[in-house]
Amino acid sequence: MIRVLKCKFSNLKVTHCLFDYEGSITIPKRLMVIAGLNEYEEVFVHGKNRIRTYVMGGCDGEVQMNGWASDKFSPDDEIHLLCFREIGEGEKYIVRIIETENNKFKELREIEKD
Repeated sequence: MIRVLKCKFSNLKVTHCLFDYEGSITIPKRLMVIAGLNEYEEVFVHGKNRIRTYVMGGCDGEVQMNGWASDKFSPDDEIHLLCFREIGEGEKYIVRIIETENNKFKELREIEKD
């Protein structure tokens, strides 16, 4: 088994940070559906800091850092969100690159890999 990129979000911007909450990142539910992400799926957040957490669905246009993660980021921070998956050696797969604008869906690119 090898780990490969499942999806990547570019140009997300943190809108809220809420410390008194179970640790996670909340992104618009619509973006999760487009990317094929499940509630509580592991994700990596890259920006001024890098963390590994899980994703939860929220309201359109809002990206909220929750719990411990809220101490690592601030409102207006630009971030990238990545998710990986395991596949068998030589298995074909698709990488989804989701471009956003104002934390809303802009464009989806699907890249087929061998």
